[in-house]
Amino acid sequence: MAEYVQTRYPAEFAYGKYEFQAALGVLSEGLTSRLAPRADAVVFPVDENVIIEAKAEYPHQALGQVMTYRLLFPLTPRFKNRADLPVTGLILLVTHNSEVEMIAANYGILVDVFLPPFLKEYLTEERRRAL
Repeated sequence: MAEYVQTRYPAEFAYGKYEFQAALGVLSEGLTSRLAPRADAVVFPVDENVIIEAKAEYPHQALGQVMTYRLLFPLTPRFKNRADLPVTGLILLVTHNSEVEMIAANYGILVDVFLPPFLKEYLTEERRRAL
């Protein structure tokens, strides 16, 4: 995830304007934070909030997660100063998936494909083990 954020959002990465494993919603702080849903990343460009959910397997699950996270973001106490900015959902995949891309577009969710070399090697090895 860090490699993607650094590549796609270099200024935000350089200035620490992101959060990985971001707990969202009213349960996101204090003793209840471990119960809160967590987005893989939230990036904070000047004019929007970008919620990223990455999936190497079972990419359809990301659709519901991103829809939920977009609704929870404005309810998150530590993000209240950014609650009035648009919230963009982004699903990050390792390969194209036409079904996910079509459904995501229907709900205004972006889809990007990113397969860094280390992940490609890992997935290749996992597939070999599965055979």
